[in-house]
Amino acid sequence: MIREQAKVKVAAGNTYFENEKRTYGYLMAQVLAGRSEAIKELHPMQPDEIEQSTLTATGQPSHFVWYGDALYLYPTPGDAYQVRMAGLFSAAAPASDTETGNPWMTKAERLIRSRAKWELALHVVKDQGLATTMAEATREAFDQLVSATNQLTSNGGRVRPMAF
Repeated sequence: MIREQAKVKVAAGNTYFENEKRTYGYLMAQVLAGRSEAIKELHPMQPDEIEQSTLTATGQPSHFVWYGDALYLYPTPGDAYQVRMAGLFSAAAPASDTETGNPWMTKAERLIRSRAKWELALHVVKDQGLATTMAEATREAFDQLVSATNQLTSNGGRVRPMAF
């Protein structure tokens, strides 16, 4: 029975996450049918390890590096491979008031500034009009961050092959 299920193609869903959920049974059937190549683990590397390796190598990715704001796969994908990654990105709080380049002070700066102004308008200045304006600015800044995140993930998690 499982060998037969492993031969069945997965039907497309309406959203990326529906498609992803539908592949779980398919992948498990592949593994149980003795096709363990259906699932490969990507191993982390350090940025300097990738720089020292042969950058012209292509094939199915086996390693990854998160460097700066980019994810690098090694070797460079030579074909289309489904890669499912999950993780939690956490940025440390700024170490000092003069620190530059911290995501909290670059990407989330407008959201933090708008929320602080809302708190001041509501609790210190007690200006309801300003508080309403800053609440809207806070929502707008949050929506912009969500939109930026959605743009990064809108391609359904697909990575196009490219040399790095």
